[in-house]
Parts: sequence; structure tokens; C-alpha cells
Amino acid sequence: MKKRWPIAALALVTSLFLLFGGFWGYQYFQIEKPIRQLIDQDPHLSFGEISVQPDLVIVELQPSKDFSLIDDYVPLREKLKKFSQSRKLKVALRDNPDLLLKKSWNEMVFGVEEGMALHHYQSIPKSVERVSKSRGIDYDLGIDGSFILIELRHKKQRLYKVLPLNQSESGVKVND
Repeated sequence: MKKRWPIAALALVTSLFLLFGGFWGYQYFQIEKPIRQLIDQDPHLSFGEISVQPDLVIVELQPSKDFSLIDDYVPLREKLKKFSQSRKLKVALRDNPDLLLKKSWNEMVFGVEEGMALHHYQSIPKSVERVSKSRGIDYDLGIDGSFILIELRHKKQRLYKVLPLNQSESGVKVND
């Protein structure tokens, strides 16, 4: 009986090593590494962090000044979605807003939220344009089938907002 305990302990350690090693290897080679390679190929992005969980992949990116939220975000998200497989994907863009951009967003957020809640999407550009003109900032706005994309610019500062149109996720959130 005494000789079986070391064998059982060794079998347990070996099994756990293979199980978790396989999970971490799969996670790294099938998800993290391809995402890192994709980001390295994009001249407008630098890699921040990646977190892979059983049901969620979070990718944090640092866009360059030439990054266009309207033109670049949706294709990037589609490419990243292929690598995240069946997991939910969250792409966070590090922006660098100054006080003017933050105040401008705080002023326009009510109009954006109201347009989303009431499905009056035509009121969102009016709200963004009104505040942007009064504050002297530049903006780009895009609406596709899944997201409302708002990029505010003032000098070298940027503020990115990616708002889901999906009713279950609706509401103004930070770069989901």
C-alpha cells in the first residue's frame, strides 16, 4: 500500500501538467501568437496587452496618429474575431484625450445615448456635430451594423468611443 502513493502522486502531477500545459500551449499558439503577428503587421497599431480567458479575449492596442477609427476598426475587429474563435472579443483602444475632449464627450454623451436608446440614430451625428463645432474639435463618426464609432480629435490628442448597437449591450461604455 505504501508504494502506491508515490506513483499516484506522480500520475496526478503528470496529468495536471499535461492538462494545463496543453491549455496554455493552445492558448498561446492558436490565439495569442496569431493576434500578435496580425498587430505587428499593422503600421497604425502597437500592441498593448492580451488576455485570453475561457470565454473572452481582451486585446488592448495603442493606435498611432494615422489610425482611423472609422476606416480601420471594423476590418481589424473582423480579423481579430477569427483568431478569438468562439470566445467573445473585446478590443480596447488606448486613447490620449485632453481636458477639452473629455468635456466635449461629456457634453455630447447624452445626445448619443438618447439616440441609441430610442433608435433615432440620425440624431447622433447632429449631437456630435453641434458639440464639436462649438468646442472647435474635429470628429469622425461612423455607424455600421454592429457599432457606432466616434473619434474626436484636438491637436495631437484623440478620444475613441466604440458603442455597440446590440440592445443587450447598449449604453455608452468605454471602447468595447
